Amino acid sequence: RVMTLYRLTFSPFIATARANRVECELIQTADEARSQGRLADALAGYRAYLERYPEGLLSSQARVAIAETLYEWAEGLRRSGAYEAAIQKYQAVLEEYADAPIGGRAEVALAEAYAEWAAQLRRSGDYEQAIQTYWVLLVDYAGKLPRGGLLEAAAEAYREWLDDLAHSANGERGFEAYIQTLKAHLGSPTGAQAREALAEAYSRWALALREAGDHEAAIARYQLLLREYADTPAGQAAPAALDETHCQWAAQLEGWALAMVRAREYDQLIARCQAVLRGYPNTPTALSAARILSDTYHLAFLARRNKRPCEALCILEAFAKAGQPLGSEAEALAPELLCGCGEEKRRKGLAAEAIALFERVIAEYPASPFAARAGAAIAEVKATQGVGARSTLEMTVKEHP
Repeated sequence: RVMTLYRLTFSPFIATARANRVECELIQTADEARSQGRLADALAGYRAYLERYPEGLLSSQARVAIAETLYEWAEGLRRSGAYEAAIQKYQAVLEEYADAPIGGRAEVALAEAYAEWAAQLRRSGDYEQAIQTYWVLLVDYAGKLPRGGLLEAAAEAYREWLDDLAHSANGERGFEAYIQTLKAHLGSPTGAQAREALAEAYSRWALALREAGDHEAAIARYQLLLREYADTPAGQAAPAALDETHCQWAAQLEGWALAMVRAREYDQLIARCQAVLRGYPNTPTALSAARILSDTYHLAFLARRNKRPCEALCILEAFAKAGQPLGSEAEALAPELLCGCGEEKRRKGLAAEAIALFERVIAEYPASPFAARAGAAIAEVKATQGVGARSTLEMTVKEHP
């Protein structure tokens, strides 16, 4: 028993101890609480003794007892899996009683508790907290545990976290949050692992975007990989993935272009293809965009042959508006198409639109043979409008004399 130790150690002071029986009883009461597992009561007893007798005969033993009790409490918490609480108790030993005999053991036990806590967090899926715990170990407790094993565990936690985020419902937000966290770890002892995990995150993100059909966003991530992480495994795999993404985007672009042609959204189609040519030269997507522009341009001539001058005019004017150079054949066809489209509008009863097209022929191509034809057509349209107006007036007079 501790009291026996006290008696043996302080035999010259037995008379004094008997004279100060209350001092001994405080320690004895705390010892009994400790032996019964009532560690909180034991700590309270030892601390009460120190507050009352800071220079007492048993003050150094009380301080040692506090350190040992805190250590025992921490060990029990650690065995039960309450690592955070255990760590607090170990830290209390080191902060207040580092010179106690138990201090050296407490420092190693604290590092072990951090490692066990990190493993527990990792098993429960709290990867971010697990990684931060490994980081604390590597920074604050270097040398207490084998560094290689900690680095390997931290890297594995990164990979598991990435897998978890990649399959989460909030994929994009998850990737963004994960990447920001990894960037914060680049300067840490796990920086090399963080950098590889960061490259892998961009690769996974690019793949997710690609599978969702957002090829342009995926390409941006692959390009970033090639610029900043070319020496990582994910960076080395990026060129092949980038080529494949361009091929998929090219196929998607052709399907989209067909829908735009059917909707006669030529302005939007041309603008998109021009943007691809500017942004992604010498790629399969750019080749597809160039082919789409060429095919769309030739649709104008097909429409002309099929007696659809308004459609042909719409296509060629969209190219001209976009600054896309037109061939001499298209320039030569302009007055013919304007005049033909005017006739088409006239047949549909769209007199105002027809007149506007005929007037453009006269104003823009006065030397063309179609200018005279346009002038005659304007007169005919206006005359027809006049006859129609008189007929309407006569019918009104007959109905309301």
